[in-house]
Amino acid sequence: FLMQVTRQAGLAHGLLLLNSNAIDTLLSADTIDFRTIGGVLDMYFFLGPSPSDVVRQYTDLVGKPMLPPYWALGFQLCRWGYGSVAKTKAVVEAMREARMPQDVQWNDIDYMQENLDFTLDPVRYDASAMRALVDDLHAHSQRYTMIVDPGIASSPVPGQYVPLDEGKRLDIFVKNAEGNWFNGKVWPGAVFFPDFLHPDATHYWAGQLGTFHDALPFDGVWLDMNEPSNFCDGECKPNCAEEEQEAEEAGARKKVRGEQDGEQGDEQCLAGREVERRRMAYA
Repeated sequence: FLMQVTRQAGLAHGLLLLNSNAIDTLLSADTIDFRTIGGVLDMYFFLGPSPSDVVRQYTDLVGKPMLPPYWALGFQLCRWGYGSVAKTKAVVEAMREARMPQDVQWNDIDYMQENLDFTLDPVRYDASAMRALVDDLHAHSQRYTMIVDPGIASSPVPGQYVPLDEGKRLDIFVKNAEGNWFNGKVWPGAVFFPDFLHPDATHYWAGQLGTFHDALPFDGVWLDMNEPSNFCDGECKPNCAEEEQEAEEAGARKKVRGEQDGEQGDEQCLAGREVERRRMAYA
């Protein structure tokens, strides 16, 4: 996007090349060159005539930026591994005792049961104790934010995990070239990824958040691993987790079984374990 403003009259116009491919932009005193490696050449011109008019016309096309809530600009505290709701509460109380102006408390993925989205660990992060923590934060004009990852665990059996069942029912998960749901791997193990370009995906995601909010009235969501991240190099094999476990138990670190028969070993299953080891090392 480019906006040009005349020096004397202050008149302005804008130009946007909407293209998802790699682009070089060369700007000189009187010309601009766009060099793209491909894609559709959608060119938009914004006639102004004032700079504010150009910005309004541009954001009418691409969308307005979100205005964050005032509390989101305050002091916030988070780390992985508090370990329990009791420890989280102790940190909040220590901040108050030290008269630190804490606005928001966060929890990382360890609050979940087996790293499953929209769940609470029933022992370390009991639902009633978590609700009491959030109510206490709100009573002190503080807010609560929790992490959520887009990867929805795909291994639970039907009827065991509602987010998976509902995603399958709506058929909103990303698919591979064969038209099957793409097999990925993140913290809970095997996962499917919601396809947020699917017309029902927003309804699905908002529904899961809404149901969880009814049980625990959080104020914000930390949407993590949304690149999307995948511990496999490309699509995971459906039995990747089992092969990985077998390889680890056998002491294999580079290849999974099958290499002894002259077949090319599959390294992608072990990639996720290595990423997880490194993540834990820096936690």
